[in-house]
Amino acid sequence: TLVPALPAFAQGCEDRSQNHEARIAACDQAFAMATDAEAAAIALAFKGEALRLLARFDEAEAVLKDALGFMPENGWIWIELGNLAYDRGDPADALAHYSAALAVEDSADAWANRAEVWWQFRSGERCNADADEALRIAADFAYANEIKGRCLIDLGRAEEALEYFDRAI
Repeated sequence: TLVPALPAFAQGCEDRSQNHEARIAACDQAFAMATDAEAAAIALAFKGEALRLLARFDEAEAVLKDALGFMPENGWIWIELGNLAYDRGDPADALAHYSAALAVEDSADAWANRAEVWWQFRSGERCNADADEALRIAADFAYANEIKGRCLIDLGRAEEALEYFDRAI
């Protein structure tokens, strides 16, 4: 939903079921064949995601920043930069990237991911508010329901949290 469809020649780059090295190669091919800035940005973003999943963080960061150069208004690229910061153990940077994503796109993923960071900072009210925003967009989003439940527990509302955990399951 956040990620625009790639041209047919780039489908291997989008395929998250294959191994990450194969995705990187497919993304390099998709980037080489890109006919516009959007296709180039998406190919780079998928490559950055694959690099992040291989814990090749410095490479992933460089590729994702290149992707932003082609398409800074793409929320998913900002989210992926947030995921990279989160995986690196830098929640403050992750929070900034998720907020940047929300500045360009109303995204359940960005709201839920930012709620997760607020939860880690033990900011229950902010966590709860962001989880609500994610659920406004996607009421059955399991991740957002699970985070909402954790926020509510931190706010001393365990009984209410149970319905969100049940929905997440």
